[in-house]
Amino acid sequence: MKKVSLLLIAVVALLCASCMDIGDVYGKLEDLDSRLKKVESELSTTTQTANSVNTIVNQIKDKVYVESVDNIDGGYVINFTDGKHATIKNGADGTSPTIGVAKEGDDLVWVINGKTVKDADGNSVPASAKVPEFKFEENAWYYSFDGSNWINCGEKSGSECEIVENEDGVFLKVGDTSIRLGSALESFTINGNKTRGLLVFVPTGKSLDLKEYITLVPEDALISSLKFESADPEAVSVSDNGIVRGLARGNVAISVSKRTDTETAPVKIYVRTDNLPAFEEPTKSEDVLFEGCNALDFFAKGADANRTREIITTDPKEGTGWYKSTTIKQAEMIVINKSSAPVNAGISSFNRGHLSFWFYIEPREDGNNAEKLTKRNRINGGRVELSSIGGNKGIFWETKNVLKNLNDGWNLIDLKFKDAQIYGDDPNPLNLSKIIWFRIYMNGPAALYDTYTYGIDNIVVYEDYEAPAADKKILLTPTFEQFQNLTIGGACNWNPFEQTFTAWVSESSVANALNFYFVPEETNSGATKENGHLHFKWYISDIAALAGSTAGQVELCSSGRADSQELSWNNSFISGCHSGWNDIILDFKDGSSTGGDIDLSKINWFRFYESSAGGNCVSMIKDVYVYAD
Repeated sequence: MKKVSLLLIAVVALLCASCMDIGDVYGKLEDLDSRLKKVESELSTTTQTANSVNTIVNQIKDKVYVESVDNIDGGYVINFTDGKHATIKNGADGTSPTIGVAKEGDDLVWVINGKTVKDADGNSVPASAKVPEFKFEENAWYYSFDGSNWINCGEKSGSECEIVENEDGVFLKVGDTSIRLGSALESFTINGNKTRGLLVFVPTGKSLDLKEYITLVPEDALISSLKFESADPEAVSVSDNGIVRGLARGNVAISVSKRTDTETAPVKIYVRTDNLPAFEEPTKSEDVLFEGCNALDFFAKGADANRTREIITTDPKEGTGWYKSTTIKQAEMIVINKSSAPVNAGISSFNRGHLSFWFYIEPREDGNNAEKLTKRNRINGGRVELSSIGGNKGIFWETKNVLKNLNDGWNLIDLKFKDAQIYGDDPNPLNLSKIIWFRIYMNGPAALYDTYTYGIDNIVVYEDYEAPAADKKILLTPTFEQFQNLTIGGACNWNPFEQTFTAWVSESSVANALNFYFVPEETNSGATKENGHLHFKWYISDIAALAGSTAGQVELCSSGRADSQELSWNNSFISGCHSGWNDIILDFKDGSSTGGDIDLSKINWFRFYESSAGGNCVSMIKDVYVYAD
């Protein structure tokens, strides 16, 4: 531009010197001024086009869709679904440079006058990263990405642009290059199935984006090419971009069609009509308090008198106090007997059970108590016990392993049931719904038998549930047709929206069966009898309404029917369940075989049945899968 201004000054001086006809002078000046304005206009148009191309590229990169394209004088305004706009105008008389982009790998890169733009290192410049500046100087166009280094645009070709839609897609053509904005929408599918449509669940007051379920072919097709219509807008609304919102309870069909076609695909929108309980997958069940140690009610003193016992109300770990014991020249023993108030641990699987408590070691004047007792391995005898009967029955852990490397003051102890030892060879050493006994005692060398003070608080049992990684889960979820019901005296329903099977029984004078099964496609569990597990979530509205654990069982088969190539478990796990949702985990190694061994690479049958005791009862099951450790 500076060169053009100097040229004007030189021309004026020349005219004055030559005494040319003043009309010619004004004519030439007007022509130069017109050309200058034309260059300025082209510069503005070129700069605007470059910025708009950058906007379009970034919108496509961010997966923002084109909503509409408006024709304006000399160009187009492209409107995006997020409210942004991009204006592209044609250059004047084909003298300005052509600006466009080209596909290179996964990126769109700048192309000017048909040539890919390179940086100083010879790499193509991404159209989303930088926007070129332009200038017209010495009768030529130049571009720069840093304002210092200017590169000749080369042969002029003119920045003509247009919107083209054909069988290959929707394009913005700028000169000789094109940007693909979308597709002419050759086809679309709903969750991979074009004919049956999609079943989705939208609670009232909530929204759902149908674009998460719709697959367009090709991948960069425009969602704006689809038309969404709700059969009942007062119950379920749907926007032009496929945002569904539940307004009232009901079942509403939404039709999806091409805007240029009559082809439709039904999409069922289900708005909650019942009161199914919400379920959140736990990482750890709520602690079940065995004893808060707030009173001496359940503490047994022991046979000797060389021990003082008291409840301390300062610094408790739970409740209002903690149990403190001082022993004089004897082994320490803390016993809690709750035979009159058994504890239901609420644990669905023995192998998921934990015992946790806080243990206190009081420092002594003659040195660090914990250092002497636990870090020098002076404790070489004793046990921590849990029992449903009493002493020397149930499960235990060696005290020397439990109280190891502790510190003075409070220490949190956490023990896994599966790491415990069992008294005798009882296959069911602990009734998880009836724990009555806790004991911890310590033996050691003579140096231990002095005056020491210990404490205990917040003794709890809980289930540690950690879902296996997604790549280890082999789901056995059935289709609508595959769920079968054997409920007697009630009703059943398969809810495909929440992938949940529900069975109801009504109050009657006789027991009713809560039986259901399904036949999934042949499934390879990827597990063995030694490392495999079956998992499902089970809801029971009233645990007291069940007839008892002997009334039913859980079954897996590879024969497509019950009692053949079957692995089964009795319903003893129900004793550790509670009203509401329960996570059930059954180990393959604990199952029994009927009609030959199951082929774990060809599981094709699942059944869970139980009987109610005659009262109203609702049972549900979901998230059935097998996995290996």
